[in-house]
Amino acid sequence: NNNNNNNQVQFLSSSGGNAGLALTTVCRSLRPPLPVSVIVPETTKPMVVRNLETLGADVTVFGKNWNEADALARTMVEDAKTDGSGNTVYYVSPYDNPLLWTGHSTAVDEIIDQLSCNGGDDDVRIGAILASVGGGGLLSGILEGLERNYYRGGGGGGGRRSEIIRGTKVMACETEGAASFAASLVANSLDSENNSNDDDDGNGNGNG
Repeated sequence: NNNNNNNQVQFLSSSGGNAGLALTTVCRSLRPPLPVSVIVPETTKPMVVRNLETLGADVTVFGKNWNEADALARTMVEDAKTDGSGNTVYYVSPYDNPLLWTGHSTAVDEIIDQLSCNGGDDDVRIGAILASVGGGGLLSGILEGLERNYYRGGGGGGGRRSEIIRGTKVMACETEGAASFAASLVANSLDSENNSNDDDDGNGNGNG
């Protein structure tokens, strides 16, 4: 109950679009609906902003890239702790949460289910899975899904699910000018600055 002592629970996130749309859809579908705010960078397409607002989000456009939008989101959450309103504001990361990764991982379950239940060739294998990389949530989920299915029911030895993904490669795909993951791998350290040419839909600004 978010009405005790007139306190209100709110959710706030930064997003290039997709994660904000998902958060808003969930928050506004609850009964009663929960207020949600989404901070998006200036590169976000007007259509995405309109969709967020139509779903019921309070949208703030700020910053040249997602990093700047996210910094504002985190500051707003901290400020809410001392603004005297008594409201509780939760920050929701667009990608950096194990629960999100597990959600993404079910895509692998679905692919394997379809391949194993359609009466197809028993020798069918998944050669590769391509994943667009922004913040890395989808990529982390795909790797989690592959690992879980490989070891499901007996340690990856002989099970049908294991055989379907044996040797499967995962290819991480990034936008030119926003290849933070590739830069981090080359440098062997976190590089969150290599995203000056942020893609409007979220794939190029470090998040969904």
